[in-house]
Amino acid sequence: MREFSGILILLFLFGCEGESVFPVAPKDITVGPLYSYVNNPVLKSGDKESDFDYQAISSPSVLVVKDRLIMYFTAVNKDGVYSIGRAESGDGLVWLKSENAVILPDPDNFQEKSVKEPSAIYDGEKINIFFVSVTKENKHRIMIASSSDSQTFFRSDKELIGVPNSDLKLVNISEPSVIFRDDYLWMYYTASDEDGRSYIFLAKASLENPLSWITESLTPVFSPQTGNTDSFDQYAVMSASVLTVQSANNRPLYRMYYCGSAAETGAYHLGLAGSFDGINFKRYVYNPVLHYGRSPSAVIFRENLFLYYNELPPYESKGISLASTVKIKLQ
Repeated sequence: MREFSGILILLFLFGCEGESVFPVAPKDITVGPLYSYVNNPVLKSGDKESDFDYQAISSPSVLVVKDRLIMYFTAVNKDGVYSIGRAESGDGLVWLKSENAVILPDPDNFQEKSVKEPSAIYDGEKINIFFVSVTKENKHRIMIASSSDSQTFFRSDKELIGVPNSDLKLVNISEPSVIFRDDYLWMYYTASDEDGRSYIFLAKASLENPLSWITESLTPVFSPQTGNTDSFDQYAVMSASVLTVQSANNRPLYRMYYCGSAAETGAYHLGLAGSFDGINFKRYVYNPVLHYGRSPSAVIFRENLFLYYNELPPYESKGISLASTVKIKLQ
């Protein structure tokens, strides 16, 4: 009986028919080292003091819309006001930034001082952005805005997700990452304690009602490797960017690119984790896949993995960079 249980565990970890959660490259373009684009950054903060992103630009969220890429990002102006901007690209390398922010903080209707860290999804008709709204009292919450033209957004006043009531004594939430799965929306988001130790949680909502979210569990789906002093992510994990790919056996595999830190004030690097079910993730053995990266956004575009990120903290970053598993040739 014990031997049979061991076989079941192996099947769970490696999938049916001995399939690995990390198929060998190049069959799976999401597996392997990441190469930084030689012309980084691909998007820079504004040059003029009047620009909405003059001080900093960070936290990209990139999606494919009709064979073009649209990026939403966090912007900080010279006065320290956080907003959400937009840029568009035909090749993923050259970006045209919109002149103004597409979502601004609304102190009157939403009692907020900042909006930041967008996660955008496209359903074929409209774009929904899930983002962090920070109130005047410094409460962090996740809210939603929708657009039919990718530029004019209409907001809901409903708070979708608050801080999980966990034994981890969490105080803030940040950085949502939303994906489609069957008839549901899945949201991965970061929650952190007073010391900055952070974890990744999962919440779900039906496609029919994207305003009603339920956190899957009070236990994180992804946690730091506490106690492993050799690990780059032994103190904190955050900034999940999750996408799905098809395996050789035509089953969905989940890829989580994330940011990890070995200490409260240590350097941040990007790691990769894989899963068969989107809940139980296994770390890539060759982590980290990219040194000195934060806030990743991964997208499959023209048969390549494009991963956008910023290297510095959101309030310091002057540009958004690009990396890929296949080296990108200069245009």
